[in-house]
Amino acid sequence: MNPPSIPQDERQLVAALTEVLRQQRQALVNTGTEGALPVTPIWEPLIQALDQFAERRRSADPALDRSPELTAEVTALRDETLALQHTLGVWSAALQQAITQSQRQTAEPTYGPTTGASKAYGSAQRQTLGRG
Repeated sequence: MNPPSIPQDERQLVAALTEVLRQQRQALVNTGTEGALPVTPIWEPLIQALDQFAERRRSADPALDRSPELTAEVTALRDETLALQHTLGVWSAALQQAITQSQRQTAEPTYGPTTGASKAYGSAQRQTLGRG
C-alpha cells in the first residue's frame, strides 16, 4: 500500500494532519490501543512538509497563504491536537490506576491458604507433589 501523496498546499497539508490526528483519537476512544492506527508512514512526511511552510513563514515569505480558511484549518489542527492530548491523558490515567490497583492486590496462594496451621503442617510433613 502506497502512502498518500503529501499535499503541496499549506491549507490541505494542515487539513491532512488534522485528519490523521482525528482518526488516531477516534481509534483510541472507540477501541483502545489495539485499534490505534499506525501513523508513522504518513506522519513524518506531513510534519516535514509543515516544517518547510513554518520556515518560510519565519522568513516572512509574502507568497504564503494568509486566508481565513487557512486560519480555520490551523485552529482545527490545534483543537484536534488538544483533544488527542486529552484522550492520551485519560488513557494514561486509566492505565496508571490499573497498575496501582494490580500492585495493591495480594497474590492468591498457589496451593491454598497459608494459615498458621497449614504452615505447621507443611513443615512437619514434606510435600513433594509427586516428585519422589
